[in-house]
Amino acid sequence: MKFGKKQLVLASLVLALGAAVYLNWQFAGTGRLPVGDSSSETSQLGAAQLVNNTYVETVNDGAESGEASGDALAQARMDRQNSRDQALELLDGVLEDVDSDSAAKQQAVEEASAIAQNILAESNVESLLEAKGYTDCVAYITAQECSVVLAGAVEEADTLCQPLIEEIKRRVGDFVYSVDTESLEELVVSLLKAQGKTLATAESCTGGLLSKRLTDVSGASEVFHMGVVTYANQAKEDLLSVSHETLEQYGAVSPQTAREMAEGIVRRSGSSLGVGITGIAGPDGGTAEKPVGLIYIALSDGEHTWVTKRNPIGRTKSREWHRHCAASQALDMVRRYLEGLPVEADY
Repeated sequence: MKFGKKQLVLASLVLALGAAVYLNWQFAGTGRLPVGDSSSETSQLGAAQLVNNTYVETVNDGAESGEASGDALAQARMDRQNSRDQALELLDGVLEDVDSDSAAKQQAVEEASAIAQNILAESNVESLLEAKGYTDCVAYITAQECSVVLAGAVEEADTLCQPLIEEIKRRVGDFVYSVDTESLEELVVSLLKAQGKTLATAESCTGGLLSKRLTDVSGASEVFHMGVVTYANQAKEDLLSVSHETLEQYGAVSPQTAREMAEGIVRRSGSSLGVGITGIAGPDGGTAEKPVGLIYIALSDGEHTWVTKRNPIGRTKSREWHRHCAASQALDMVRRYLEGLPVEADY
């Protein structure tokens, strides 16, 4: 099937719409205070952590807090713009590449549409914040994360933020894991400590990223027993007791293999919980049956095992993106188990 002019025109329009909305959103007169113009000596930066947000900064330095707040808001805007620019450049390259097939171009159109939707969603979040009186704020959605950064008076921050926090929690539900405190890995480590449980990991496509994020947390040695990276099928068999028959019949990237990896690491480590991750991070290695971005994540407590599936988003997502999101989803599965929530959530 050839990729017709209609689709290319649509892709160009979507990219142009996204860029136009974004530029208007960044620079048009929205009633927001210009970055760095906070005149109050008692202003500070506050942040609500949503879903898998990792950007949090709070300033409490009195006279310097107005300037620091402006700097943090400017940095958040810059991070958001850089992310958008990189994504749009990648998509534009796919659309202009004469060697790209129709499927790749179609995926690029879909990715461009998703970017435009994210921009509009961020604009809606900022409009909601402004309606609540936060005239200087930044909403930033990327890599399945949503960050909200806003400025407010120190003495009024808690009172002003609470209704907004409650509204966000009402809309997002149990995907909100923290408010202005811990990262997801910090929360998981603290929950494991509080419940006297331990964790071990068996990773393939994430290459130890989940273990790395856990061991970045001070004190993780109290609850993190071990992590293994089993790239080769033989390693899965030798270290995790994944059956040869499973690998032959279903392949390394399958819910069956993920399940046996999680159960195998629980047995080998003696930990309370075990995580198994297997998938195709790309950019190569995908097939029509198992495309890039297909990842299975399993969590086992020795008695029960849960498996979730990350569906492919498109070839335009980077290897780092797939790995980061898989590790985050694994952490969230552990978090949900420890908090008594359904582990197999609709991600």
